[in-house]
Amino acid sequence: MGPRRIRMSSHFIFDAGLPIGVGSRVWWSHKPGGCVLIFVHGFNGQALATWSSFPSLLTKQSKFSDWDFVFFGYDGLHTEAVTSAVDLGQLLDMISSSPSQLYGASTASPHAARRHPQAYKRIVLVAHSLGAVVARRAMLDGYNRPRPAPWAKATELFTFAPAHNGAKLMSLLLETLGPAACVVPFVQLLGMFIVLRDLKERSGMLNTLHGDLKRTYDSGTANNLRAVGTVWVRNDRIVTNGVLYPDPAPPPEAVLGGRTHSSVCKPDSSFNDPVNLLVSGL
Repeated sequence: MGPRRIRMSSHFIFDAGLPIGVGSRVWWSHKPGGCVLIFVHGFNGQALATWSSFPSLLTKQSKFSDWDFVFFGYDGLHTEAVTSAVDLGQLLDMISSSPSQLYGASTASPHAARRHPQAYKRIVLVAHSLGAVVARRAMLDGYNRPRPAPWAKATELFTFAPAHNGAKLMSLLLETLGPAACVVPFVQLLGMFIVLRDLKERSGMLNTLHGDLKRTYDSGTANNLRAVGTVWVRNDRIVTNGVLYPDPAPPPEAVLGGRTHSSVCKPDSSFNDPVNLLVSGL
């Protein structure tokens, strides 16, 4: 039985997705304009579920009617962030080489009518929590190859509750595991969920990321490493809010109260702030 096509107002999707990552999915624009949003979830997240109604609400925005939406999935528990960044880099390689190749690698019907752009002129990573670390690492790796990746200068970053400054690990585990987090020894949990070592405040991975980011940005050839927008949760219980050089501080309207670390990227009919902030940021 072939893939099932699901029609949206400006996009169509299939019930299976891309061969890169874990459960990665894609929503194709009927009339693509050469721009793509790539969503990158956080710790213990999922390619689509992390974002709730985000994609369907975006289809109602005329600004994004000709953008493709890619939802990158990865193992946000047992795999180091640097390794997940390599996988994201592979996806960016495929996107950069040819949109038609990406389309053909998905479960899209080869008979579906779609005029592919020759190349994506704009690539925006939209990342939540740990996903912001993975996305930034992938962007840096794109610059620091022996020959910079073709997409390195064309990629931008917008973050929700980024974990660039580390996470409050016990709060994160309690949110993920519930009371069971208090029963299992912490050292054992670090062994079970390898990525927690990366998320520890001032971890070696985060220190390296900060140093690589400053050095590469200060070279003057990588201005797109500065995030185009950041959203914080007021009194975030999971990550440590703080400006990361060279990112700008979020404006007051992008510091959201009444939301949790997990729900800040989950808009719905009564909470459209995440969509509005992304639209205004781009």
